[in-house]
Amino acid sequence: GNYLLACNNDGGYYVYGGANFDDGFSDGFSVNAVGFSHVVEGTQPGQIEGIDPDLFVYIMVWKRRIWFIEKDSSRAWYLPVDQITGKVTLFDFGTQFRRGGFLAQLGNWTIDGGAGIDDHLAAFSSEGDVVIFTGYDPDSAATDPAAFALRGIWFVGALPEGRRQVSTYGGDLYVLSIFGITQLSKLVAEAQVAANLIEDSSARIDPYITQLMKNSHAREGWYLLFLPRDQLLVVGVPEQLINEGNGQLVMKTRRLAWSKMLDIPVATMMQHDSLTFGGGKVATPTSGGGKVFLMFDNSLDNV
Repeated sequence: GNYLLACNNDGGYYVYGGANFDDGFSDGFSVNAVGFSHVVEGTQPGQIEGIDPDLFVYIMVWKRRIWFIEKDSSRAWYLPVDQITGKVTLFDFGTQFRRGGFLAQLGNWTIDGGAGIDDHLAAFSSEGDVVIFTGYDPDSAATDPAAFALRGIWFVGALPEGRRQVSTYGGDLYVLSIFGITQLSKLVAEAQVAANLIEDSSARIDPYITQLMKNSHAREGWYLLFLPRDQLLVVGVPEQLINEGNGQLVMKTRRLAWSKMLDIPVATMMQHDSLTFGGGKVATPTSGGGKVFLMFDNSLDNV
């Protein structure tokens, strides 16, 4: 079936659509397929066995397996192939995090490693370690070294607050850190910390990002996002740092030209069905926040 699966930074795992799920209450009823269903711990169908899923703060898919991140830890959990609930297996990245920190994000990195195109699993620590694994089956790693193996560990600089610092574009992963914007393929190719300083599209903006993050990387509001339809790369910045109200740093991908978007009161953006939408910030009497906006449509205004 088709499912929308969600986790949030406070913890919790939710499923939209599909079969019925136990809502966790003792009333004898379950939640039907209308709306989001809260997945709880247990051994019954539609539940998570092995850990309380309310500790899950991040979710992604790698080679038909769903992976979760456990809150405030270096630990990830994964399900069997093609399952959205069931018994999860622990994988702890902590021994690979040379600089410590917690597991902030996981990413699917598509690259041609010489034997054809393959998807690698990339794990990012809050302190900037990037751990990359190759293979296809972590369950078989003990008996088959090729099934799941460490490719290497790199460093991109400490990540800002939140879990939106990594974005996919054209199969590659881009990382927002205190060093600016790092392209993972170039970081691995150069095999050194300075790889992100290569004269590329982000080199012009990296010093400015570094300046903004110097004492503010722990503030909420940082994110990195590609909007292919609009040919934009967006860097979200905490509102109080730009000193010009609401704003984002934006690069036009075809021209490699950077600018600022000002007076657009959104906290996030996404593309769906050839349209771009923005999520308004928390509502106040004058901000108009808490809304969803249709963005970059020149035929409409204030929608």
